[in-house]
Amino acid sequence: MLGFTGQPETRELVALGKKHGVPVVEDLGSGNLIDLKAYGLVGEPTVTEVMANGVDLATFSGDKLLGGPQAGIVVGRKDLIDKLKKHPLNRALRIDKMTLVGLEAVLKCYLDPLTVVDKIPTLKMLTLSEAELKKKAQSLRRAVVRNCPADARLKLKIEAGNSRAGGGAMPMIDLPTYCLALQVEGTSSARLEKYLRSRSLPVVVRIVDDWLVFDPRTIFADEYRDIAKACQELLSL
Repeated sequence: MLGFTGQPETRELVALGKKHGVPVVEDLGSGNLIDLKAYGLVGEPTVTEVMANGVDLATFSGDKLLGGPQAGIVVGRKDLIDKLKKHPLNRALRIDKMTLVGLEAVLKCYLDPLTVVDKIPTLKMLTLSEAELKKKAQSLRRAVVRNCPADARLKLKIEAGNSRAGGGAMPMIDLPTYCLALQVEGTSSARLEKYLRSRSLPVVVRIVDDWLVFDPRTIFADEYRDIAKACQELLSL
């Protein structure tokens, strides 16, 4: 929230809760388990930092920055966790076994802090360097050129841009990137974007200054061929 807003410090709320005997719960939301400051990503506390402030319980998601399946996670005081387990709603809201297996696999990746960033796709995407992103954009461009017949209407360029983490995690932070931009002369970018989004295998892009922009931050190498095929289809519109 921007503007004239204020937020009490967590430690202030903890002190107030202890004074009146009221448990303090903080909704962290993103489920960040590692310090991302080393990658220039600031403003999102870790679960450890939140618990160190003295809250009784903290809640966060199993997906988002944690990078696992969609789920809700609660950590904190054992006596309060035990009460939650006994509540009738727990039976209705508990996750299934497949989600548990997926969550376990992701959490095991965090046992090695030196390799977790490379193992969790969300973290890998967030922490890619500009050099790596430029190389990916160039590889994507080559794939498109190989797949498309020589057509003077097709315009391609690689340019610097910005990515957004999106959602509730670091919503206002710009992440420098390099993108592949595309135009087809004689066809509006809005029409091209709508076609890509409406395919049986959709390709989601954004429009910047009437160019379609493909951000390689969220594109895997094994998807280049599918994107190149989609770009070829644009020439038939």
